[in-house]
Amino acid sequence: CVRLYGEEAGVLDVDLYDTSGDVDVNIAEELVSAGHGMLPPSSSQSSQVVTSDILTRQNLTLCDLAAVQPQAADGYFEGLVSDAESPGCFHLQLAKSEVPKQIQDLGKSLASYCSSASPVKLSELSVNDLCLAQFSADRCWYRVVVCEIHEKSALVRYLEFGNTDTVVESSLRHFDKQFLSLPRQALMCRLHNLQSSQADGKWSAAACKMIGKFDQSTLCVRLYGEEA
Repeated sequence: CVRLYGEEAGVLDVDLYDTSGDVDVNIAEELVSAGHGMLPPSSSQSSQVVTSDILTRQNLTLCDLAAVQPQAADGYFEGLVSDAESPGCFHLQLAKSEVPKQIQDLGKSLASYCSSASPVKLSELSVNDLCLAQFSADRCWYRVVVCEIHEKSALVRYLEFGNTDTVVESSLRHFDKQFLSLPRQALMCRLHNLQSSQADGKWSAAACKMIGKFDQSTLCVRLYGEEA
């Protein structure tokens, strides 16, 4: 079960539970018990509001593309862990029957568009820009957000799944407004009120392995409050 606390800068704070056994297990508590995480000092945090003025920017950015909104019956819905990097960054898809077909249909439209579109120059991109990228593993086209820009490549995050990939300039295309209609399907999440126990603040390999075992697992998700 996942408890949502609200969104800050595009990241959902969640409580994550393993309900596969006889007793529900709080994953954050397991990380603390194993010495891989700790609770931060009590503090009040206010959500950051991201504003968008599409007329003053050259490119569309992440804030121009809405995220999928969970429609919970009795406060619950099912979510698929589509990518699990660390306790501070993992992604959930809504586990609805129409999601795979929506992504498949979008992929067909992207393939048709990108086959005749000109590559985008890296010099034209900024971090958080939306663009289209060809995934190295299957050579299919997807919607992405730019995370880092290097001399000959860019690190991008795939908005339907949450995974990242390094792509070269020839595998990038400008984002067209026609692809804004379908909300991005992967919700970026982090475990609520938990931070790494390491001095440098980074998550250890052991902590990432603990959260990684839920990759591609369907979980029960419970919403709390209007901000969830």
